Amino acid sequence: MKINRRQFHKIFAALGVGGIAVANKSKAQSEESTTPTPRTPNSGSEEDETTEEPLNCNQDIVKTETAITCDPDKCIFWIDGLYVDKSQIRPRANLAFLLKFPQTPEHYIDKVVLADGDKQTLGVRYFEPHDKISTGYLPYLIFNNVDLSRSRRYFLVFQLRDKGETYIYRKTLSTFDLRRTRLDGSEIPAQMRSDLETAHNGIVSSPLQFRTNLSRKSVRQHMVRAQLVELTNDHNFAIQVGFFHEDESASHYNRYFIVTDPVGRILGITKREFNDENQGAVIVSALTENDRNRWGLTKDKVAKINDCPYVMVFVDDVKESLSKTTIWLR
Repeated sequence: MKINRRQFHKIFAALGVGGIAVANKSKAQSEESTTPTPRTPNSGSEEDETTEEPLNCNQDIVKTETAITCDPDKCIFWIDGLYVDKSQIRPRANLAFLLKFPQTPEHYIDKVVLADGDKQTLGVRYFEPHDKISTGYLPYLIFNNVDLSRSRRYFLVFQLRDKGETYIYRKTLSTFDLRRTRLDGSEIPAQMRSDLETAHNGIVSSPLQFRTNLSRKSVRQHMVRAQLVELTNDHNFAIQVGFFHEDESASHYNRYFIVTDPVGRILGITKREFNDENQGAVIVSALTENDRNRWGLTKDKVAKINDCPYVMVFVDDVKESLSKTTIWLR
């Protein structure tokens, strides 16, 4: 039986349900949205409302055959969460994306859809031209608790408005992409990437996944302890990060202390030397211009902390682990 909008609200009123408020734009950006049902303008009569056919506008962009393949450099992502390789645990992954497209009044992304291999919608985000971070890009896209076992590939599809024209872009996450992200991408300095590759293959340990030669006690010992001690409006910060243990040898000590944005772009780096003056903890701060040049990073590869909903903190213990924790900022 098909009912119109007036009948719908009468039924809800009879059940004691109060007025339904429309979610504001900021909430629509931060939470998963239900699929809207656009309606064709009509005379407003009850008969017109009864006969309108629902449309799934999210599926319209997901299933389009004319989507433009997104340049990999313009879509950076990070996957982690309860997502353990070769495990019987049902994967519940967290996905973070940064789309490096500038938001301007005439050139902006207004809708992003995450979909599985069958092009079924898993999450939607809506934006306005003024929704952007300090670099001008779209805000970080965070999708939590995603079951990555349901498909062998996933799609991030977004709609770009450009001077009255509409373009659909698509980023495909292949089987290779659908793994816990490693700290080995082009977003980090080349020397650090080489060091972490040699020591850990870039693999980030967690309480659910760690080297087999670590004892249960050692796993507990290699948990990152980090505290935000300063944050300013101009993106400067100080995060204190504790050692796992005292330096044991030149091949076994806490070396890199790294803070990144949700997709792995650098915010700050502290690199120690064996038996240096640091005792027990170090402070990681925002990269200066000199730091950025010294590490060989271009400006677009350095993030700003006040743009981030959370930051990731990594500690590299040369012999045993590359471990991570998260500090939520908002």
